[in-house]
This record gives sequence, C-alpha cells and structure tokens, in this order.
Amino acid sequence: MTSLLDRDFLTEAKIVPNTDTSCIHWGDLSCPWRPRDAYAKSNLTDNIGSASHTLPVDTEFDSISLEIGSKSILSSKYDQVSTEEVAQQQHHLPQRQRTDLAAILQQVTTFLFSGELGCYPHHKVHLVISENTKSFRCREYPVPQAHRGVFKEDLDRLLEIGVLSRAPASKISVSNFRKLNSMITRTVYILPQIQDILK
Repeated sequence: MTSLLDRDFLTEAKIVPNTDTSCIHWGDLSCPWRPRDAYAKSNLTDNIGSASHTLPVDTEFDSISLEIGSKSILSSKYDQVSTEEVAQQQHHLPQRQRTDLAAILQQVTTFLFSGELGCYPHHKVHLVISENTKSFRCREYPVPQAHRGVFKEDLDRLLEIGVLSRAPASKISVSNFRKLNSMITRTVYILPQIQDILK
C-alpha cells in the first residue's frame, strides 16, 4: 500500500526524508528507500522477506498516523445559567432592552437555560431517503487515541440522558453521516429577500 504524507504531517512527526543518504529518518530510527523496481514481480518475493528494506513491525510508525495533526477537542459542557445573566452580557443593548430581553428569555428558560441538552418539541423531523437506495456497510470512522477519552465520555453522557440507546448485536449504529447525507432527498428552504423582511 502506498501512502502520501504532506509536508505538515512530516514536520509535526519530525520525519526527515534525506536525499543524501537515501533514507527516511525519524528520531533514532531510519529506513532506506526502496529501489524503483522494488515491487516488480521478479523482485517482490525477495523484498517481502528482506529485513534491510522494512522496519520492525512493533515500531511506533504504525500508530502515529492518527495522532499527528489531530486537533484537541473539549468535552461537551452544559452549564445552567440565568436569563438575567445572559441578558446583562449583551453589552451592545441599552439597559431597557436588556431588561426586555431577560423577560422574553424567561419564557423559554426551560428549553434553553436548564443546563441540559434541549429538545425542540414543535416539529418532528422526517428524513426522506432517495429511491433505489441500498443498505451499505463501511469501516468505522477512526477516532485518534488522543480523543478517545473525551469521545467515550460524551457517548456515555448521551446514553445516560437518553439521546442514544445501546443497539442489539444485530444492529449497527451510524457514526459517519456523510454517506447517509448523500442518500437523503434534498429539501430546499428558500430564504426570504432582505427587502421583504425590512418592509
């Protein structure tokens, strides 16, 4: 399998391709470049068994790909706040409008400021799947080791508050929605003209 690594990845991983020595250096490890015909049929068997062209299996090269360049993520945080506090933070509004805003927000405090994940009760969303769509199976979306603690913590929290439920062994959960989105019939919501709003 051939992999292409961009300059940012090589810089963060401190992987140095050296054209003078025809080797790739990473810390105390080095790996010689394979010759141009390394994967030719006549040489394939010899190269597979040749230790001079391969790194040991237990090197850290195997696990670095998901760690380098991964951005830090924070755990979901839902803190309960008062409507008065939110209104007073709107420094662009005069005091009279802040007071009016606090009164309006007080009417929806149960939905917006309870400190818990909210639920929109006024409309049930229905997704329309395109015709001739077939079920599919794909590899799970990889989670970098650095993010697994936060990822597991959020999954447990969603299970606890009832957003997710544990699926039976015969069911598979959807964690990567890009493929699902491509199968949904697109619904177009026309945005109103600014001139009409200002009338």
